[in-house]
Amino acid sequence: MMKVDEILPKARVLAEHCAGDGVPDNLLAMVLSHLRRHRDVPATLRLLSALPQSPFGQRTRSTFRQMTGLKRHATAAISGISSWEEAAWIVGWARRLVRSFGAR
Repeated sequence: MMKVDEILPKARVLAEHCAGDGVPDNLLAMVLSHLRRHRDVPATLRLLSALPQSPFGQRTRSTFRQMTGLKRHATAAISGISSWEEAAWIVGWARRLVRSFGAR
């Protein structure tokens, strides 16, 4: 199990990168919800991979950019983590922190 001092730096990096790409906290909330509902990190990674090409991700150029950023940064943050709970902690904290870095 990861310790808090391992989770928070990962969450901070995820939040900083998402804010830099204009990814709003509600998209991180969607990833968090998927992790909690399915309790499956590989399934969440598949969702992240499919989002930019989905009809939702293709609505506008800014939506596509946000989905691409979300895919890139969230995948980097939770890849290699086997526990859905640890992945949820990282994404959940990033969701809280992203507003402090400017994405809303």
